[in-house]
Amino acid sequence: MKKLLSIAIASAAFIAAPSFAALQQGQLGATSQGSLDINLTVSDIVQISGLSNIALAQNAAGGASGTSSACVYANGDGLYDIKIAGDGDADGANLELDGTGGTVGYAVTFTDGASNSVTTSTADVGGTNYTAEDRVGNATSASCATGNTATIDIDVSAADYQAAAVGTYTDTLVLIVSPN
Repeated sequence: MKKLLSIAIASAAFIAAPSFAALQQGQLGATSQGSLDINLTVSDIVQISGLSNIALAQNAAGGASGTSSACVYANGDGLYDIKIAGDGDADGANLELDGTGGTVGYAVTFTDGASNSVTTSTADVGGTNYTAEDRVGNATSASCATGNTATIDIDVSAADYQAAAVGTYTDTLVLIVSPN
């Protein structure tokens, strides 16, 4: 029984260990040759770039809007998740512009490379970061040489724009991408 158990343990250790069949040490001589295996494991990686600051401008609907393009690279199948948060509020989650006259809420529409859109606003966020899953990015080029893969549209409603006191309002929109 001990012999059978020893064989089973040795077999399990052999199966679990990585295979390095080509490993050979060289022999002492006029020349010597050795060989080794090389293994590479590629992990999921993502990158967001190509962003530009957005200066909101009054639009025809009486509110204000602006857009930035973005390059989102995700290796493998190109899918990623994105977390959207504003940091104009103390908890870093509300989508509000802070200014001399108080705060002004805004909505974010994030459109991925396959024209899938998600829209969020201060009411949607509810004090936590907003996350959208299964977005489609560029799976072939981290620099998006074939074109940007996303757009970020910011909109202030006409009611919020017209109710805001005269002044300058700012926020920093934080976009965090992670592998899907």
